[in-house]
Amino acid sequence: VLRNVHQAFRDGAKQVMVTDLEKDRLQSGNQYGYYQVEKPDSELLGKAMALLEEEEQEAVRELCRMTEGQDWYVAVQTEHLLACL
Repeated sequence: VLRNVHQAFRDGAKQVMVTDLEKDRLQSGNQYGYYQVEKPDSELLGKAMALLEEEEQEAVRELCRMTEGQDWYVAVQTEHLLACL
């Protein structure tokens, strides 16, 4: 998970949605390397979905159906890393 999150940030992401399908190891507020995970804000998620094309929205909905029952989190870079840049 961390490798994919790190690459997404290197590619310019400001936030990355993550879930752990294998062991449910992620917990809101925990820091993993240079990233912290939090429960997503549903209002912001709705606004983000509205920006996607219909095809992209359907792909996101399908992913959510496939991971039903799993908790999703938003990974953000911690201030420590941002201060070092």
